[in-house]
Amino acid sequence: MSKRATSRSTPTADARLPEAEMEVLASLCRDGPLTAAEIREKLSGHRPMAHGSAVTLLKRLMGKKLVKRTKSGQGKSFLYQATRPAEPSLKQVVGRMTDRIFGGSGAAMLASLLEVRPPSADELKEMRRMLDGLEQSGASAKRSKNKE
Repeated sequence: MSKRATSRSTPTADARLPEAEMEVLASLCRDGPLTAAEIREKLSGHRPMAHGSAVTLLKRLMGKKLVKRTKSGQGKSFLYQATRPAEPSLKQVVGRMTDRIFGGSGAAMLASLLEVRPPSADELKEMRRMLDGLEQSGASAKRSKNKE
C-alpha cells in the first residue's frame, strides 16, 4: 500500500478534505446521526446535490474512517455518524472560509458575521468573555508575532 493510501485511511485524514466532503462531515458533527436524505436537506441551501452524490461523499468519508454507518431501521436507509468530535472539522471549515473569502482576516469575517446576524445581549457577553480570555492568555500577541 502506498504512503498516500495509508494516510488517507487514518482518522486525521481530514487535513485536506475537499470542500464537499468537509461540509458533509461538519453537518454530521453538528447535527448528529443523519441519513443521506437528511444531509442533502441540511446542505441544500448552499450545496444542493443529488442523492447519489451525497452517498458517494459519505462512502469516501467512510473509506477515510471519518464516518460510520448503521441501519436506520426504516427501509433500506442508513444512518451516518462522524467518528470523532465536531470541533476540528468545524474549525477547519471556518479557517478555510476565512482564508478564501476574507483574505485570512478574522476581523473582517467577524465584522461580516455581526452585520448579517447581530448577536443577542447574551451572545455579546459571551464574546466579551472570549475576547478577555484571549487577551489574558496572550493569544493575540502570539498571533501577531507569528504573522511577522
